[in-house]
Amino acid sequence: MLKVVVESAKGIPKKTLGSPDPITAIIFKGEKKKTKAIDKELNPVWNEIIEFDLKGTPLDSSSFIDVVVKDYETIGKDKFIGSAKISLKELAAGQTRSLPSKNIPLINEKKQEIGATINLTIGYDPPPSTVPNPNDQNMGDAQTGETAG
Repeated sequence: MLKVVVESAKGIPKKTLGSPDPITAIIFKGEKKKTKAIDKELNPVWNEIIEFDLKGTPLDSSSFIDVVVKDYETIGKDKFIGSAKISLKELAAGQTRSLPSKNIPLINEKKQEIGATINLTIGYDPPPSTVPNPNDQNMGDAQTGETAG
């Protein structure tokens, strides 16, 4: 299970008319899930948990999530504000179960920082493994000779 806590964002740029209604989408392996929109807020706080069922497949070192912040529109398409790509390499390597991602800069379509940041915490519960894990304390290290990482 991959659990993304979408905490908050800061410094969302103002629109020409009024303030945006920021909404965040998390995209993992083509699956997209969204938070609710926060009305007229440049520093939105969502504190929403978005979960992706990995269906028993462990993360690999190339896994990542895309974080996309848009201005929610009641009519028409939501307007792109900024995005970030967060690597899940550390989670995949098993070094940690939780990846606090704080003040991640959002970038625009031209890959330029827009001055806004987003805060997330990514949690990962690896699938239960039937293969003995060489990192387990009880197993000893004489079994495979391989090192994790």
